[in-house]
Amino acid sequence: ATLFVVLVVAIGGLMATMQYRSASRIILDSSSQLTAHIARQIQTDLKARQNAVAATLNLARLSGIATAPDWQTRSRYLPWLQQILRNHKGLTNFIVGYPDGDVVLVHAAGTATQQQTYGVPAASFMAIDHIDRNGDQLIDARRISYDVDLNQLQEQPLPDPGYDPRQRPWYRQAVASTLMEFT
Repeated sequence: ATLFVVLVVAIGGLMATMQYRSASRIILDSSSQLTAHIARQIQTDLKARQNAVAATLNLARLSGIATAPDWQTRSRYLPWLQQILRNHKGLTNFIVGYPDGDVVLVHAAGTATQQQTYGVPAASFMAIDHIDRNGDQLIDARRISYDVDLNQLQEQPLPDPGYDPRQRPWYRQAVASTLMEFT
């Protein structure tokens, strides 16, 4: 009787161990497959978003803002800039850099956190930093905020940001390439 009990316990223990190993393998294989599937989905989604943003920014670039010589001309493209932010909720900033060192830096400013970050009124939808340079000399730097109807809410001077797109790797890459650069 003792031998029978020992055999039952041994066989039961062996079966439990085999079941545990089998279940562990199934769980690990399933989790690996699920992780790989999720990673592929995320990669596909990010690529689709990047392509959509690239197409929109490329249209804006082709619209003429990239060659507009001054703020008066560049400000005519505010509806384009606004539409880019409206169409791409995940896009928080984008920059148009110019060969003379000028910069148009567009910030999404539709949330309380963004409004606080950029120091703009609560009704703001976007804030634009316009930095006007003549070579290495700063001429003017200001932040202008707009609501969703493109009414100007505030204009404030910016201290010299020390920001020159010509010194940035993305700008150098963009100048050397015919492609749009993402960072």
